[in-house]
Amino acid sequence: MPEDRHEAEAHFVCRCHGHGRWGRHGGRDHGDRPGVRGGPRTARFRSRPARGRGLRVASACGCHDRSMPSASLLAARAALHAHLQRHFPEQVIDELPGVDGPIAERVPGFRVFRIHPREPGGWWVYVTSGCWAATQEGGHGAEFFLAAPRDDWLNRESLTVNAYYHCGPDHQRLDVGHTVPIGRPWLDDSACDHYLISLPYPYGPDFEVCTWDETDHVRLLWLLPITKAEKDHRHEHGLEALESLFDEREIDPVDPYRSSVV
Repeated sequence: MPEDRHEAEAHFVCRCHGHGRWGRHGGRDHGDRPGVRGGPRTARFRSRPARGRGLRVASACGCHDRSMPSASLLAARAALHAHLQRHFPEQVIDELPGVDGPIAERVPGFRVFRIHPREPGGWWVYVTSGCWAATQEGGHGAEFFLAAPRDDWLNRESLTVNAYYHCGPDHQRLDVGHTVPIGRPWLDDSACDHYLISLPYPYGPDFEVCTWDETDHVRLLWLLPITKAEKDHRHEHGLEALESLFDEREIDPVDPYRSSVV
C-alpha cells in the first residue's frame, strides 16, 4: 500500500491495469469524514442517466465458487440480479465473464452484469458479481459498478482488475474515497486515468444496498473516472472539496473528454 493509504496499485497478468478508489466511509478510516450510508447529497453531480422506453431483460446464471458454498454465491448473484432488475426495469441485462487472466484464481466464478441503456445515447452500466462472495465478513461485502458512454471491452477490463485488487489481502479492500490509477486513459484519449470509489449518486440510496436472507447484503460502489489532478486535489484538500467542485462544474461523469475541474 502507498504511504497515504489512499491510493492503491493493482497489477494484472494480462492486458489489464490498475484501478481507482475513492472513499468517504465504511471499513477502515481511509476517507476524510464519515458519511450517511447511501444518501446522495444535493446535485452530486447533476448529470443523470437518460430515461426512455424499456427493453427486455436477459436472465442471469450462476456458477460455483471454491472459496464458499456454491449456494451462497448463487444466492448473492441472484439477489444482485433481481436488485438490478428493479432499478433498471425492462432493460437488457447480460451476464459476462471477466477478462482473461488470474481473476478466476482469486475470485472464482467472477462475472460482470452489463446493463444496456434504455435509449440510444444512454449510459451503459457494468456491475461486478463475485467480490462479495470472495471477501464478505458477517454477510457484508461490496460490489462495484462503472457507467460508460458506450459498450467497450475496456469497461469489463476495468471492473475485472478492480475486483482482482479488492479481493486480494485484507489491506487492499477498496471503499468510498479511495483512488487507484488505471494505468491508461479511461477510454480513448481521456485525461481521466484514475478511478475514485464513490457512493452511487446517480441512482440514489436505494440502489446502494442489496439485501437478502435478512442478514446478507452487498454494498454497490461507483468507479468514477477522474484525472490525476483531481486525484491530487482529493488527497490534498479532502473528498468533500473535490465533490463540491464536481457539483459546481456539473460534470458529465460518463464523458471521456470532460475537462478536469482542477
